Amino acid sequence: MRNNEDILVRVTAKKDGGLNADFEGVSAFIPAGHLDKEDLARL
Repeated sequence: MRNNEDILVRVTAKKDGGLNADFEGVSAFIPAGHLDKEDLARL
């Protein structure tokens, strides 16, 4: 991870309750029910 730079992560809510997270061309699907407050803070 780079220091002292703004990091843009695009998070899109899905109809099934999951999330899509996109960071510099890398995408990840996060299924519904797999996030807690600590996970969201890391995003």
